Amino acid sequence: MGKQGTYFIVIAMLMMVAPYILNFFGAYKLSMSTVFPLSAIFLGGVGVGIHIVLQIKNKTFTASGLMLLLIILTIIVGFSLMALNVPYAKYMLLAGTLLVAIWIIIPNNSKQKN
Repeated sequence: MGKQGTYFIVIAMLMMVAPYILNFFGAYKLSMSTVFPLSAIFLGGVGVGIHIVLQIKNKTFTASGLMLLLIILTIIVGFSLMALNVPYAKYMLLAGTLLVAIWIIIPNNSKQKN
C-alpha cells in the first residue's frame, strides 16, 4: 500500500508539470485548465495520507517522517495554488522550501546529536 501512496505523490507531481509541457507543445487552452492543479492537490493529499496511515499502522511514526510528508504536501499545494493564481500562494511554496532546509539541518537520529 506504500507503493500506491508513492505513486499518488508522483502522479501529483506530474500533474504539476503537465501544463508547462502542454504549453510547450502549443496546447494553450488545455494547459490553462484548472483540472491539473486541483488533481495535483487531491492526489498529493491522498498519497501523503496513505503514508501517514501506514506509518501509524506499522508503528514507525516519527516526527521526522511526518515533517517530510507535510513538506511534500506543502510544496504540492503551494505550487498548485500558484498555478490557480491564488494571491499569496507563493508564500506557501516558500514555506515548503524553508521547511526542507530545516528538515535537512535537524539531525534525524540520536547518534548525530552532540
